[in-house]
Amino acid sequence: MRRMSSLPTLENCGMSDQLGVGIETSNSFRSTCFHSYCENGEWPKEVKRLSEQDFSEIRRWKKPTDFVYKNPALRLKYSEADKERILALDNDFAFLDLDSKLTQEELQKIPNLMTAGHLDMAWDVPEHDLIVISDIKSSVFAVKDRCESLQLHAYGLAYSLLKGRSKYITGIWDASDGKHYYGNITETNTFDFEAIKERIRNACNNNSDKYTKGTHCGGCWKRDSCPAHLVDMGDENRFSKLFNGTATEADIREALVAAKGLGELANKVSEHCKDWVKRHGPVRSEDGCKSWQARLRSGRKSLNQEQVMADLGVDSLEKYMKQGEEYLVYDWLLVK
Repeated sequence: MRRMSSLPTLENCGMSDQLGVGIETSNSFRSTCFHSYCENGEWPKEVKRLSEQDFSEIRRWKKPTDFVYKNPALRLKYSEADKERILALDNDFAFLDLDSKLTQEELQKIPNLMTAGHLDMAWDVPEHDLIVISDIKSSVFAVKDRCESLQLHAYGLAYSLLKGRSKYITGIWDASDGKHYYGNITETNTFDFEAIKERIRNACNNNSDKYTKGTHCGGCWKRDSCPAHLVDMGDENRFSKLFNGTATEADIREALVAAKGLGELANKVSEHCKDWVKRHGPVRSEDGCKSWQARLRSGRKSLNQEQVMADLGVDSLEKYMKQGEEYLVYDWLLVK
């Protein structure tokens, strides 16, 4: 059994499902606490099980507003959404009705279970033969493919089967910005959709026992805990203590010095890659679907303060200036 949340990374790396298991469990529990707060106005007692960092983050999340879609015209209320339901598909893409309280270990023991996951919220719109899926993310930019993520397509297919609908819309609630994002309507009874099902099947059957590095690593949210991505530098044990939680102050000090050198090396490597592209042209990804190349970008717009002061007839714009929030900066400082 493969988790639906891992399907986007499993398309490229069969070992990715072994990474970030604790993180995914924590993310699921964060959503549970957040939904409870949105519905009751109070944080549940269980929120104490979250780390200080996790709780600090979800306290800044914004409660989902109505999901609005233009064609067909939809306005779906958060209070009426189906929340935290487990969805599961067997090897023949049939829906499996499972208990939402089953653990990952218990799910792994279910015969013929291909993939399963807990959706954040969904709506059934029978008058349009349609269902709507919306996944809560800290930021829409946390998802490489945005609303076309294979995770969301798996949710869409499973929930469509549950409700007996032939179409679905995939969406993301950006909890930090408080904004809904959504994709196009996907029809499940088309030849094009068969390609999505094939991607789901291939991801679930990717049983490679080796980490696969490539251009896809840049869009993988699990790379921060991936040994192939982090420590494949010739000296593979160099930073091991940082990642297994046993680092001392001396280890951190050495790591900071090493990180500066690695950053400088990375810059040099990047500059050489840019020079190569200038001479030889774009670098194609392994599947040929993307290329790394240069492109012109418009310069940033800026406010002509002198012109504004002249137009307003003032000598200073100080009273119009807004002070940003404080933020952390890490650097070496002299100890007094």
